[in-house]
Amino acid sequence: MSTHPGPSLVVAALTTFFAAMSGAPGGAIAVVFLAMLANQTGIGLGNDWWDATRDQESGRIDKPVANGRLPRQAVLGVALGLGALALGLSSLLGLWALGLQVLMLAAGWWYNVVAKFQWASPLSYVLGFGLLPAFALSWHQGVVVPAWWVFVVAALLGVSAHFANALPDLHDDSLAGVRGAPQIVGPQWSGIIVLVAVLVSTGLIAGLATGSPVIFRILMFTVAIGLALWATVMAFWPTPPRIIFPIVMLLAGLCVVGLGFSL
Repeated sequence: MSTHPGPSLVVAALTTFFAAMSGAPGGAIAVVFLAMLANQTGIGLGNDWWDATRDQESGRIDKPVANGRLPRQAVLGVALGLGALALGLSSLLGLWALGLQVLMLAAGWWYNVVAKFQWASPLSYVLGFGLLPAFALSWHQGVVVPAWWVFVVAALLGVSAHFANALPDLHDDSLAGVRGAPQIVGPQWSGIIVLVAVLVSTGLIAGLATGSPVIFRILMFTVAIGLALWATVMAFWPTPPRIIFPIVMLLAGLCVVGLGFSL
């Protein structure tokens, strides 16, 4: 679907969970969830709107905008409206949250329009995902900036999600003219990048999230190694399965729990 409901819900839910673990009140938790859901859904619609012509030319009949089931201009209007909604909701948390939302929306639309056709495509995920912990904490009065390693963990999880999500569609994306980093390096190197990103991010949590129980950090790192290795092995299959992306999202969930203990 053009709204990419699965990834959108996961990103919104993980950000909201982090906000809840930081002690945010109920109203702020609801605002964080709705703002991030509007952010992700709008960016997803914008992606399919921008790619509609290319998708038609490459025969992507699975895309509702490309196959005509959704009017292209209406999709653009909804995407922009959701972006405005995300900004409006974020402003309820304060100017800091509004500024972060502007940057995250800019990163998402930069990916849609420019970055996914270049080797620098992961940079949009570094910015968009790296700022999620700060946005989750923006309910506090004033500016609250998480520790540097929290930004690194979130950014690396975004990079791993980028490569994992692209794996099953590398061939179709190349036909459609998408030449981002995953398409350039190919499935095997994409799988290796996912493995390294996951191991570094979970390693940082295991070593630096000292507020979490030691047994949890050991178990989390052990599970992460197993799941990341499994995902990487599947990346070497002739046709990488779509389950790789849910695995990475599960790993992201474990990391959010680990980060939450550090608050």
